[in-house]
Amino acid sequence: MNTDLTFSVASREDNPAFEARTADGKLAAELVFHQRGSTYVFLHTGVEDDYQGHGLAGEIAQYGFEYVQEQGGRVKPNCPFIRDTFLPEHPEWQELAVESA
Repeated sequence: MNTDLTFSVASREDNPAFEARTADGKLAAELVFHQRGSTYVFLHTGVEDDYQGHGLAGEIAQYGFEYVQEQGGRVKPNCPFIRDTFLPEHPEWQELAVESA
């Protein structure tokens, strides 16, 4: 994907999110979550129209799992993309997934 994207964790009042932004600050993709203790409940993965079809949903998911792993946490995959597409394609992250939080 585009190397000009920056991945980060955004603190927002409603729900925090992992974000991918362009060099000029435009949101390209996000993975919205909320945290319950050490469990990160992944709620929704969204990619802006201009960035769809380039694997960015998988990149933001990868970033989210890496972040949670670094924090020593677990993931509850409520997001259909994470649960039904990303995890089956990336079994290496199954060990971080939990059924309930």
